[in-house]
Amino acid sequence: MRMDTDGICLDEAAPVFKLRDYQREWIAKTKEDRANGFTRLLLDAVGGAGKTTYAGALAREEWDTRRKPTLILESRQQLVMQTAKRFRDETGLEVDVEMGEHRASLQAAVVVASVASIGRIDRLTSFPPDHFGIVFADEAHESTANLFLRTMRYFHYGPDSLNESWAAPEDGKYQPKAIIIGITATPDVHGKRNLGNFYQKFVARYSYLQAIEDGWLVGIKEVNIPVKIDTRKFRRKSTGHGTDFSPEDESAAIIPIIEELAEQIVKLASDRKTMCFLPSKECAMLMSAAL
Repeated sequence: MRMDTDGICLDEAAPVFKLRDYQREWIAKTKEDRANGFTRLLLDAVGGAGKTTYAGALAREEWDTRRKPTLILESRQQLVMQTAKRFRDETGLEVDVEMGEHRASLQAAVVVASVASIGRIDRLTSFPPDHFGIVFADEAHESTANLFLRTMRYFHYGPDSLNESWAAPEDGKYQPKAIIIGITATPDVHGKRNLGNFYQKFVARYSYLQAIEDGWLVGIKEVNIPVKIDTRKFRRKSTGHGTDFSPEDESAAIIPIIEELAEQIVKLASDRKTMCFLPSKECAMLMSAAL
C-alpha cells in the first residue's frame, strides 16, 4: 500500500485527496495529538473550509491502515444522506446509513447516522462498543445533548457508560475505544454544558477572517438597504453565544416589510446565488413567496 507523506492512501483504487495546506496541517495535528494520548478532539473551522474533506481523509486512512470503520453523527436527518454521498464520492469507501428504516452493515467502512436513531439503546448496542476507530460528531456544538453524549460515550468509554450510576473515569485511567472528533463552526465553551466538559483540546481553530486572508473565502462587503426597523423595544434572550434579540420580536418587525426586503434582494443580488437568514419559519416562507 503506497501512502503519501500525510498518510493518505495513494493506491489506484482509492481517490487521491486534494487537500489544502491547512487541511494537511489539521490531519498532521490530529495524528500528533492522537499519538500523544488525546482521544477527544475538537475542530473549530468556518463553513466552507473543508471540514468534511478533512474527516473523509482521516476515515480513508483509518480503514486503509487499521481496517477500522468510521462513524459520522448528524443531528439532522436531512444532513445524513448529504454527508453519506460526500463520503462515498470523496473516499471511495463503502458508506452505509443508520437512520429510520435504514440499517447500516457491520461491514461498512463508513457509517453516517442520525443521532435520533443510533442513540436509541437497542440500535446503539447492535454495534460492538469497539467497532469504530473514529467517531466524528458533526455540528459538535450540539453534541452535549443527551443522545449525542450517550452515543459518543458508548463508543469511547464502552457499555458501562450506559449505566445510570456511571461516572466518566479520569483520563489515563481507562483504555479508550474510538477517538472522538467534534466538528463545528460555532463552538460553545461557556455554560454548564459546554464542549470543554467533554472534549480535551482543539485540533485547530480556523476563522472566517483567516480563510479570507488565505484566499479561500471571499471578503465581507456590507450594503445598507433603505428600510427601517425600530429595535428599541425588542426583548433580549440568552443564547449559547451570549444574548440576542427575541426571534418573535424580530419576526413581527420584519413581516410587514417582507415585500420591500424582497425588492432589494432582487435589485442587489438577482444575478447570484443568495441565502437569506430569517428569524422564523413564517418569515422564511413569506420571503420565499415574495421573491
